[in-house]
Order: sequence, then C-alpha cells, then structure tokens
Amino acid sequence: MAEEIVVPGDFLSVEEEFGAGKNTFEDSEGNIFASVVGTKDFNNINREVSIKSNNTINQIELGSIVIGKIVRIKDPVVTIEISRIEKDGKEQICSFGIVQLMIANVSMDHIRFLRDEFRVGDIIKAKVIKINKFGIDVTTKYPEFGVIKAFCFQCRNALELYGKTLKCSKCGSVEQRKLSSEFR
Repeated sequence: MAEEIVVPGDFLSVEEEFGAGKNTFEDSEGNIFASVVGTKDFNNINREVSIKSNNTINQIELGSIVIGKIVRIKDPVVTIEISRIEKDGKEQICSFGIVQLMIANVSMDHIRFLRDEFRVGDIIKAKVIKINKFGIDVTTKYPEFGVIKAFCFQCRNALELYGKTLKCSKCGSVEQRKLSSEFR
C-alpha cells in the first residue's frame, strides 16, 4: 500500500489519540495538523504523530521572527508575504508564504486605521504569536518590530528617516509608519 501524502494544514489526529510530533502543529482545540508536505508517521509506542519529509523547508514556529513584504492592507488585517525567518538567531529562507497582522497586534497604542501605520510594498519585521488552522498571526507591538524599509506612496522611492519623520528625497512627500527600531 502506498504511503498517503499530506500537505500543510491536513488534519492528522486529536491530542487524545496522538501527541503532536515533528513537522506538525496543534491548534487551541487539540487538533493536530501537518505543517509540511510528507507522509504520516504514527508512533504507537510514544503515541505521537509526525510527518516524514525530505524537504528542508524551514518552519515558522511560535516566537520566530519573520521578515516580509506587505502585500495587502484591509482593515483589520495586514497580509505579509514572508521572505525570511529568524530562528535561534540565524536568518533562514522560508517558503511558507503568508502571515497576517491583526490591528490589535500592531502597537501598544490604539490604532485607528492600518493605512496610517503601513503601506503595500513596505518591508516589515514581526514576531509569530499564534499558529492555527486559520493561519499564522504576528505582532509588531514591540520597538524592534515594524516597518524596516518604507517606500513613498506617491513615487515609490525609498523613504528616509529625518528624526521621527519619513521623507521622500525625490518628491518631498512626508509620511508616517509604525517603524521598527531597526528601520534601514
């Protein structure tokens, strides 16, 4: 019998039957899902389910630092296409794809509109705070997280930081963002 191939998000088990092993994740309801493409491996001795994968794709985990480009802003969510993750202090390529930043996770201060803090095309640094079957949520509430490179809304030129203000040296546009302390 051929081994069944699973993809990220495929249901595997519930925590009452098997624990979450390598290349899997558990949601808040105790359901266990695949986090990579591979084949199921149910270990009846340890009562753990894992996914065997030949892929060397780096996995996003709780607490991982992600860097990506904002591809959509629609209140109350910013959609970010991930290009790199940082795990254990080392930057790695990531092929996962998309994470989301909810308006409540942007800042310690009240945020009225996401467009006041971010623009499509900006490069952002954020921290993973939640992983479930609906997606991956990140936060920029802390000083080191936020926009690390911004582009002018008018002409798309890279913005420069003057004090606490972002200014375009090409067209003179002055803009605001939720900046990371590591803004470049």
